[in-house]
Amino acid sequence: MSGSRAAAFSPRIVALRGSSVETRRVATARKVFYEKVALPSANSYLIDHSAFTLLLDRAGRYVAFFPPGTPAERMAVMVREQLAERAGAQR
Repeated sequence: MSGSRAAAFSPRIVALRGSSVETRRVATARKVFYEKVALPSANSYLIDHSAFTLLLDRAGRYVAFFPPGTPAERMAVMVREQLAERAGAQR
């Protein structure tokens, strides 16, 4: 899978992109849902998908998830904790 920027949201967010097989493998591993939904227009579709944000460590291991509505302050605390753990492990 390759990374691309999700500029519509933020230039700092990296979105994963790959073949349908790679996408399904990552979605299954992360236990997230997605489905391509065809629209009446022949060339249009939507992607229905899980709406939570995953926090992973640098090795791609699960740390936490944030459901919609999670306060930014709570997210910041957990990200700081993860960064502090990593900094402590590097010493």
